[in-house]
Amino acid sequence: MPNKDKLIVFDGKCGLCHAWVKFVIRYDRHRVFSFASMQSLKGQAVVKPLGMAPDGFETMLYVENELVYIKSKAFIKVVRQLPFPVNGLSMLALIPGPLRDFVYDRIARNRYRIFGTRDECLLTKGDWRDRFL
Repeated sequence: MPNKDKLIVFDGKCGLCHAWVKFVIRYDRHRVFSFASMQSLKGQAVVKPLGMAPDGFETMLYVENELVYIKSKAFIKVVRQLPFPVNGLSMLALIPGPLRDFVYDRIARNRYRIFGTRDECLLTKGDWRDRFL
């Protein structure tokens, strides 16, 4: 059963987001995180109350115990919980938040062009199916 207290909501059409979810699953040995594509019913149930449009979704969300984190803060909160040496990426927190989010936004705006798109969320198939809500 997926952990509903630590939920990563991602853009299921985004190639970069697919790579990110695969990365987290690979290092999440204790199965701490669950996942929901923003295009899924669960993902939409999370983003709509926040006033975020599902079709204009340009950030990953991380929800932990009903607290919502976005952009670089979400990334840092997730990697901090992964094992060594991956958790070393949390050192990015030393960079001021506005600068981190500036870089995050530039990547997010160009992610389809650089990393491509997916017609469906292939991550919910096979061995990982139980990690998705």
